[in-house]
Amino acid sequence: MEVPSMDTIYQAISALYDNPNVTEKEKASLWLGDIQKSIHSWKIADELLQQKRDVQSCYFAAQTMRSKVQHNLSELPSEAVVSLRDSLVDHLERTSPETSNAILTQLCLALADLALQMTGWQNCTGDLIKKFSNKNDFALLEILTVLPQEIDSSSLKLGENRRDEIKLELRSNSHIVTSFLKESIINSQDTVVSLKIVKCMTSWIQVRAIDVQQIPNNAVIVFCLQVLRDYNSINKLHEAASDCICALLHCLEENNNNENIERLLFESVSALEESYHMAVAHEDEEKAANYAKVFTELAETFLEKIIAATASGNTHFAMRSLELALVCVGHHDYEIAEMTFNLWYRLSEEVYQGNFQPLTDVFKPHVERLIEALARHCQCEPDHTHLPEEGDEFHEFRIKVMGLIKDVVFIIGSSSVFRQMFAALHADISWEQTEAALFVMQAVAKNILPEEYEYVPKVVEAILSMPENTHIGVRKTCILLLGELCEWIERHPEGLEPCLQFLIRALNDSQLAPAAATALQAVCAASRTRASEHVRLLLDAASLPLPPAPAVAVARGLAAAIGRLPHPQVCTHLRQLQRARAAAAGRGQPAAAARAGRRSRPRTRRRHRPPPAPTGLYSPPSAPASTCGCCWTRPACRCRPRRPSQSPEDSPPPSAASRTHRSVLTSVSSSEHVRLLLDAASLPLPPAPAVAVARGLAAAIGRLPHPQLSAAMLEAVEAQTERLEALLAAAGEAAGAGGGGGEGAVRRGAPDDPCPGLDRIAALFRDVAAPPAPPRPHPCLPALRHAWPVLLRLLARFGADGRVMERWCRAVRFCVRAVGGAAGELVQPLAAAAAALYAARPHPCLLYLGSVLVDELAAAPGPARALLELLSALAPRALHLLQPPHGLRDNPDTVDDLFRLCIRFLQRTPEQFLSSGALPAVVRCAALACSLDHREANCSVMKFLHDLVRAASHPRPDHARVTALASEVITRYGEDITYALIESSVLHLHSYMLAEVAEVLLELLQWQKAAGVDWLQPSLQKLPRDRSATATEQQCWQFHQYAMSAEKCKELTRILRDFARLYR
Repeated sequence: MEVPSMDTIYQAISALYDNPNVTEKEKASLWLGDIQKSIHSWKIADELLQQKRDVQSCYFAAQTMRSKVQHNLSELPSEAVVSLRDSLVDHLERTSPETSNAILTQLCLALADLALQMTGWQNCTGDLIKKFSNKNDFALLEILTVLPQEIDSSSLKLGENRRDEIKLELRSNSHIVTSFLKESIINSQDTVVSLKIVKCMTSWIQVRAIDVQQIPNNAVIVFCLQVLRDYNSINKLHEAASDCICALLHCLEENNNNENIERLLFESVSALEESYHMAVAHEDEEKAANYAKVFTELAETFLEKIIAATASGNTHFAMRSLELALVCVGHHDYEIAEMTFNLWYRLSEEVYQGNFQPLTDVFKPHVERLIEALARHCQCEPDHTHLPEEGDEFHEFRIKVMGLIKDVVFIIGSSSVFRQMFAALHADISWEQTEAALFVMQAVAKNILPEEYEYVPKVVEAILSMPENTHIGVRKTCILLLGELCEWIERHPEGLEPCLQFLIRALNDSQLAPAAATALQAVCAASRTRASEHVRLLLDAASLPLPPAPAVAVARGLAAAIGRLPHPQVCTHLRQLQRARAAAAGRGQPAAAARAGRRSRPRTRRRHRPPPAPTGLYSPPSAPASTCGCCWTRPACRCRPRRPSQSPEDSPPPSAASRTHRSVLTSVSSSEHVRLLLDAASLPLPPAPAVAVARGLAAAIGRLPHPQLSAAMLEAVEAQTERLEALLAAAGEAAGAGGGGGEGAVRRGAPDDPCPGLDRIAALFRDVAAPPAPPRPHPCLPALRHAWPVLLRLLARFGADGRVMERWCRAVRFCVRAVGGAAGELVQPLAAAAAALYAARPHPCLLYLGSVLVDELAAAPGPARALLELLSALAPRALHLLQPPHGLRDNPDTVDDLFRLCIRFLQRTPEQFLSSGALPAVVRCAALACSLDHREANCSVMKFLHDLVRAASHPRPDHARVTALASEVITRYGEDITYALIESSVLHLHSYMLAEVAEVLLELLQWQKAAGVDWLQPSLQKLPRDRSATATEQQCWQFHQYAMSAEKCKELTRILRDFARLYR
């Protein structure tokens, strides 16, 4: 790029900031971005700062200078770096308090980043203080603020050695800085200057450059406490003072060996309670939040000492800090209460680890008050017509509250929380108070003991007796509470039927359907055996028009129930149901309308009668019937007895279809509830509830005897394939009319979207859990054979749509998982179709499906050969996709799924895989992919390398050939893999990803020691040396010694992380 003229630069800056034309702005932004990346930007930025024509050009120049220093300092020779430093100092000396804060900050950041990277600039902090002191204190304050902040910047690859050197330098100059700040705060009458002084002190405290022992004499700390005591102080200064005190408390937690200083600071901070109450009284939310932040940090600082003292039977002087935190939890703004959550998490962890009942008892009052306050915060606004939805801030807060309650509830016990919330329920409270108490009950319901008879039965009975006009938010929370009580309901089977009826009735309400479907799935999954008596009810639910997620949940619940029925009952009933539907369709009625018509009158009668659960339904055998617990759900409850259900004479005559259903039900089961479950499955539900019903149905089917299971599964799958066949026919007609083929994406939720049907098939096979019974065929195989032609047609029709292919592969995955080795007969056509599609459309999900096929079918000789052919077809296309310079970074899903596939081959058919021609290219790709910083993809690469090295380093007598082949591969590529692992660890990967690297490296080092080779030493010598962030020869030698002697993965992970910090 040629050097542009300054006039051109000014015109581009003007277009960027002042031109109203968006297109021109974008062009100017792109052009100026290219200028910033060029080598000429150093001179351009310097000239712009010298000329100081306008604010926009100066800001662009300052920002360019900071960016270049941060990322491209290596472009300059060493002598130019010194000139750059002098130029930046000169620019900053000419700034004034009137200079734009943005420009001043960018220039100070540029100088600070330069000072940190100039290893030859010794005592840069002292030099900067000398240069700017008494000349431009305003600029000096900003420099001293940003310099400590930039030490741990991830953008600067300083290395641990340089960071330690700078921190030591800061500590040696801390007395000079403290004196400068003290003089500045005494002489300052300007709030802006005071704010900068406080922020500067905070920065130095955060990097541990200020000695804690000097705190009592620190003028800035005293000033911060004075600001916090004055609730009328300026908000920005008040916030900065609170940040400073919080940083000091955090520092004190790590250096708390002086009890006098601890007491002094605790008393100073706890004395701010009155100021907090004044801020609350004046409705100053910002200051109240600042106080809450300080009080919470105070409690966390002394928490470990509080726990230790309490465990020994003493009371620590800082115990009152928990009371201060609870005061903040009681604030009416839930965001202020949320600031204390980490404290309670830590408290619960410390108490749990202590495992000492007297210690637990001490904190019971605190937790009770906490939960009571959280219940108040979870109350919705009275004028809201529904609960907060996902994505809403208040919804996220309630989710966090639920997690916190689950963490701390062990301190007081779940039954105690139930009792505490039940006591808050009475007839004259508002709906939002009722719903909040039920929400808290929902958080602890899973921990309720099945033997609880005092409060849970009353709550359940009240829920089942809830009138239709109860607020929708209360009804939804009640439904979710029932789902959480699924294990309790499983131990009290007399309440299963009314609960199922209640939940299925709720499916008819679009606002309640998702919650009801989720609860239904949970209840059916927990009560699989007894739910089989209610299959008819669940089939009714499955036919409701539910959204996708609730439909899936209902389907899963139905599957769980069907699996427990005897086969003749399931098959007979399903066939009768199918014939009834066909008859209704033959008369010209749509299937859903026919079902609704023939069940309208019985369903109406059942819907409007009171729930069948008697008042004392859940009472233990030896206990009297429990008292009424329904008052809090009724507008005006009189605790009247249930109205008797209608007699047969009062009912209108049933239709022929209804009589057929009833006769079938009578013949198939001694239970009167099967009809209800079967009806639920036949309801026209939206996708999500339908899938939920399918999963419940499959879970129930899985418990049938094999002949019955086979027929029931076939019937359930046929219902889904019929819909998909109709969809394919309609799509074929549309494509024929429009001249289109299978190209293009299908709109989500459109009539031609096959994903809901695929999800239901996946749900059925996912939850059926039917074990094989050799030598008989797998009971689910007929259903898979029936679905297979339809699945292949879907593959051909929608192969271009990535979303549909994800769902298709997911459905086939669960089908194969369900039948296991019995799916071997389908491998050949599936492998051929997948290979052909992947050659044209490299969907990563096809690779993942291949790994599932290998996992399930590779043990048999026939499928194993077909699967190796599939690998030979897929691997070259996938590797070609990853070859470009950024191929690995741009296709992490392909990397992930390719190496998952290779892992499965290595685990299931290692000899054939290690002998295949695809292996060398795969290993070379794995070495390159070690540096990929995508967590899932990198994890798959490391798992593949780990298994490969382990096959060589852990010989087995029955796998001698495998060991020899693996050793040959390691001998050939081991040195490259070792360097790739070391280089990736220190230069490319995040620290949290090094545990997987350590696993591979540990196995590789053990193999090297056994083979008498050392590839680690030359790998360390290859690491780059032409940078400031690097390890010394001594540090490399120490790492080599520690790594070679490491015996456990955790030990090597720690060693690797410490070594990597030297390069970052």
